[in-house]
Order: sequence, then C-alpha cells, then structure tokens
Amino acid sequence: MLCRINPVSHRISSQENEDLRTSLLQAQTDIAVLHSELDKLKNMYADQKAQHKRETNKKLYDSNDGLRSALASEAVAAKRRVSPLFADDIFAHTYWI
Repeated sequence: MLCRINPVSHRISSQENEDLRTSLLQAQTDIAVLHSELDKLKNMYADQKAQHKRETNKKLYDSNDGLRSALASEAVAAKRRVSPLFADDIFAHTYWI
C-alpha cells in the first residue's frame, strides 16, 4: 500500500527536524556503544575458548603421559615374566644337548 505525501502540506517544523536529528544521533551513539560491547564480548569469548583449548590439551597430554607410563611398566613386567621362561628353555636345551 503506497501512501503519497504532498510535500507542501506535510512540512516538518524546525523543532520536529531538530528532534529527529537528536534522536538519530542518540541512536547512532547507542549503536556505537553496542558495537563496542559486542567487540568486548567477542574478545572475552576468544580468550575463554583459547583457555579451554589449553586446558583440554594439557589434560590430553597428561593422560597420554599416564598411558605411556603404564604401557612402559607393562612392557617391563611382561619382559620379566617372559625372561625366566626363555632362560629355562635355554638351560634345558643346553643341558640336554
């Protein structure tokens, strides 16, 4: 629906014009403040995300260290369990040969 306004009959008074300009400036100021707050929030989010990533990586690194240590301990224990068996076999073969 189009509305046609007759420019002659719908003139804005200088007070209305000034009020509109003031309102526009206030809206632009509000937008600038909101942009600034949004930038702060983005930076805070990026910092928190980086911190979370560092903490997660540290936990994974520590977990991997624990797993490596357990694996190394198990390998040593397995070697100890296997070594006497081989020693017995070698001794038995040496004795009978």
